[in-house]
Amino acid sequence: MTYLPQDGRSDGFDPRHGVWRRGLLKGLGALPLLQALAPASASAQEKPRRGGVLKLAAAYSPQSLDPLTGGPRARPHLLYPLFDTLVEFEPRTLAARPGLATSWDYPDPKTLVFTLREGIRFHDGTAFDAAAVKFNLDRALNDERSSVRGDLQSLQSIEVLASNKVALHLNRPDTALPLILADRSGMMSSPKAVGEKGKMYDRGPVGTGPFRFVRWDDGDVIEVVRNENYWKPACPGWTG
Repeated sequence: MTYLPQDGRSDGFDPRHGVWRRGLLKGLGALPLLQALAPASASAQEKPRRGGVLKLAAAYSPQSLDPLTGGPRARPHLLYPLFDTLVEFEPRTLAARPGLATSWDYPDPKTLVFTLREGIRFHDGTAFDAAAVKFNLDRALNDERSSVRGDLQSLQSIEVLASNKVALHLNRPDTALPLILADRSGMMSSPKAVGEKGKMYDRGPVGTGPFRFVRWDDGDVIEVVRNENYWKPACPGWTG
């Protein structure tokens, strides 16, 4: 149906779609030109190039870039590029999958054992291993500034079994714990960096993630760069 004004002339407005038919026809007339341009654009997109800058905007600055002290204003989109987690998850199903831990099992209902990836290093060059996992989880439980302690209420103690194996001793059975460690409480920081920086680690995070922290200017910018030695295929810095 075409709208007819009171003077009986057709002005081309179609109320079913809220468009002007003449304008639409002119747009359709431009399709051959768009189709001619499309192959060149698609071809350019098929050849990704290394480098470039990605800018993201946020409504406010975070409280901290330490995953354990960030509090309610912790920004996941700032933390996940910097930190890997012990366990990851499938975005569509939330099913747990390997992260820094290649596998895990419950030898008994109150013991959770993780087998860790080997050869991974933090951004400061120090090794990620079972001792680093124990350090991070002990800190999550006992640091007075920890904001993730409540997520680990079932965790009683951590035991290093080998350089690539760690046991979590629980005060009660908890099959949800692996997936909990896919969030902030499972993000691994460099023990060396935490020890050297103290509370200033809030502003100088060191993880194992695909991007490495560079600087943070309050109210202006947080800058990160690719981790050239990242371990995961098809991610920034991977050269395997």
